[in-house]
Amino acid sequence: MKFLPVVGWEGIYQVNDGGDVLSIPRVILRRDGSKQRFKGKKLKPFLNEAGYLVVRLSDASNGRREVARVHRLVAEAFIPNPNAKPEVNHIDGDKSNPSLSNLEWVTPHENRLHAWNTGLRNRSHLPAYKGEMQANSKLNDASIMEIRSLRWSGVSYGVLSKRYGVSKRTIIRVVTGESWSHLPMPAAPQQEVK
Repeated sequence: MKFLPVVGWEGIYQVNDGGDVLSIPRVILRRDGSKQRFKGKKLKPFLNEAGYLVVRLSDASNGRREVARVHRLVAEAFIPNPNAKPEVNHIDGDKSNPSLSNLEWVTPHENRLHAWNTGLRNRSHLPAYKGEMQANSKLNDASIMEIRSLRWSGVSYGVLSKRYGVSKRTIIRVVTGESWSHLPMPAAPQQEVK
């Protein structure tokens, strides 16, 4: 397997097309004038919280440290990127497979499209917008609180439906908390003691 320099870490690290990252044997001169020898070794990758294979890179000569995604190191070293596409896609969808044959440069749009087309992303990955954050919502948080308060004071579902321009079923769902459940329910009205 052919090793190439890790971009930005030339003379310190190399990577091959399978995703193996090696530190290069070297001697550095420390600030105090002493020399420090580093043996070359294969770095041990690990999975980060997002599921990508990563390695820790460091340069003792200047204190620079970085946790780098292995697939990106492989792509930067081996795959030309004439269109300056910013993201690296895993063709097989396996984020822990940094092999050269599994990687390609893509735009963010192309990356998302690939994820949708391969089933890696679906509707469950979309943010759950609630209440007035939903694009088609006719009501807002303030109107929900008004509707609930007016219903508690005796205003009918039909009157509320007409006043707010929504169906009676929508009003019932709002009042019972079946919808807009993220908003607090009003306190029950106090009965006068005679």
